[in-house]
Amino acid sequence: MLVLKTFMTMSMTREIAAALCIASLLVTPTIAFCPPHQASYEMITLGASKLSDLPTGVSPFEKSWTKSVDVDSQLRKRALSAFQAAKKDGIRLMEIDFPPLLGQGKTQFDDFDNIQEINQNRDWCIEFMPSLTGETIWFLLPDVKEVEMAKEEWTGQRYRQAATFTTIEKVTAEYASDYTKPWGASVAAAVQSATGAENLLGNVGALDTISRDAPPTLHLICQPGNGGPVEDWINCEILHNACPSDSTISLIVN
Repeated sequence: MLVLKTFMTMSMTREIAAALCIASLLVTPTIAFCPPHQASYEMITLGASKLSDLPTGVSPFEKSWTKSVDVDSQLRKRALSAFQAAKKDGIRLMEIDFPPLLGQGKTQFDDFDNIQEINQNRDWCIEFMPSLTGETIWFLLPDVKEVEMAKEEWTGQRYRQAATFTTIEKVTAEYASDYTKPWGASVAAAVQSATGAENLLGNVGALDTISRDAPPTLHLICQPGNGGPVEDWINCEILHNACPSDSTISLIVN
């Protein structure tokens, strides 16, 4: 079932965060937008008159259906409808959350790692962006290397022109002065500085130009934390609150 929920944190008074949790029996969803550094939160569930149906053939036991059914496409159609409805209701904090490798025939019974997860979430986002007509999109990935690889994998203009490719760090630093650097990135930066290695953290030339004077209508944020840094989640809240536009939506795909 596709469930639309809202979440509220202590520091987000009167701010509502929407989440799409796609789940079925034995496919476990995770809690949506609630920065882990918050001590407490209140969860509010919207009364839904009708839940979206699962993509055709989804089952944790039978996987042959993935050969003939485009599960990711079905998920994007459902996500687009939910996004449009949430936007119409004035919701500015949202999260789309579903088992990312579902379309590859993998469930929690199978082996997979966070690299496979972020690659799949990245590809899902890039294919989702062209359907968000009327939106000016900044596509935020966890780090420069992810942006570099995304551009290497997706060279078609339909996708490259659908959004501005950047990072959580770049946008946070553009909006505010209190960016919190993940410890892993700090260590890698220290190693790069000490050894003189180039582009250890990725080629910054891969980042598109952004300006706080021309904020987007949508921050599309792909898998903050990537299985680790809580700082990414903190920065997501910072950049959302510091955005010069009061109407910009922050949508996390996790």
